Amino acid sequence: MTLPTQEASTVCHARRPTFDLRSLFTALLLGAMWSSLAGITSWGSKAVLAVFALTYLFGCWKTRRAVLVVLPAMYLPYAWLFFEWPWSSYRRQWIEMLWQLPGMIAEVILHPTSNITFAINTSLVTLLFFFALLVPARLSLKAAWITGAVVCSASLVNSALCYFIYSD
Repeated sequence: MTLPTQEASTVCHARRPTFDLRSLFTALLLGAMWSSLAGITSWGSKAVLAVFALTYLFGCWKTRRAVLVVLPAMYLPYAWLFFEWPWSSYRRQWIEMLWQLPGMIAEVILHPTSNITFAINTSLVTLLFFFALLVPARLSLKAAWITGAVVCSASLVNSALCYFIYSD
């Protein structure tokens, strides 16, 4: 038995999905997550959330670290949605599309669109942002924190725009 060299330990490969007890629990976790969000989120938000979860679950350690830094930075500025209680129907609609909100900039540019086009556009733009942000965040821990700070700043601006343009 040989110990891994420094070069081998820094190499990051994505794991192949395997069909074992771990994959069964992963499938159960994703199913539970989707069913718990059934009445709360839209199908676009569920799709975005599933891509986030699968990226984390099947990514290498660098990808997981990047996901753990980028996702909170992307979504923490939208916490204002939960402050006002009771929620109006308009506020519930915003919470329903929470996972699509970083892609809301596409709606500002392409407005007006139908509901299905809106869901597709915002979901795709959110995923495009997410994967584009993972690239620099995977480089090192310092790069991940810098990327997180930049993402949080941009999300604050996007959140403020969403609040002032579309708030009830």
